Amino acid sequence: MPVKQIKVEINLAQKSNGRGARRRVLQNKSPNRMVAVRPPQFQSTFTVNKRLRFQATAASGSVITAQNFNQILLVRITSTTARSIIGAVRLLRTEVWGPMSSSLAPVTTSIQYPSSGAVVTSPNRIYADTSMGTLGSYVSARPEKGSLASFWIPGGGNTSPVLATGYPTGAIIDVQLKIVIADGQGNDTSTITVPAGSIGDVLIWNLDGTTGNLTPVAYL
Repeated sequence: MPVKQIKVEINLAQKSNGRGARRRVLQNKSPNRMVAVRPPQFQSTFTVNKRLRFQATAASGSVITAQNFNQILLVRITSTTARSIIGAVRLLRTEVWGPMSSSLAPVTTSIQYPSSGAVVTSPNRIYADTSMGTLGSYVSARPEKGSLASFWIPGGGNTSPVLATGYPTGAIIDVQLKIVIADGQGNDTSTITVPAGSIGDVLIWNLDGTTGNLTPVAYL
């Protein structure tokens, strides 16, 4: 091997060894550090976005109150009574489907988010749709800005109107809700009489409460 090539290889090896030595020195100079590990922040209450479905047993118009919404999710405390387990609830959207009549006469479905007094106000708008021929009616609407329904709905027996609907027999009404489960407290402490069953059962209550014209679909 030529002398010149040997010198070049020796120089490259020395440079490589030098870089490795410097890295080892730097690593040795880095102090050992204790990293503080702690649990991350979290929101401990149970919060769910949920679509609930109800069916009309008769043609009517219903006014759904703040108390109705706060009593929509219950737990049975005796065989025939229940209490709400909702800490807070907010209405995100309402949808209503109206089936055509047997005679094909037009049927109308409607949604309204009422104003509530002098403080909580909004335009008094009604959203409606009418069936035609074999095509049923359908209406969908979010709460009007400024309506009571656009805020977290107060509990504690508040009977202010939140939602008004008109519908034919057999209509399907869906409400999309954000529900916070009560954390050691409940906004509504009323005792509600329910059909007999087992203590501890979780129930969906009628959308219109004790009137019982809008009954839950596919739930206890």
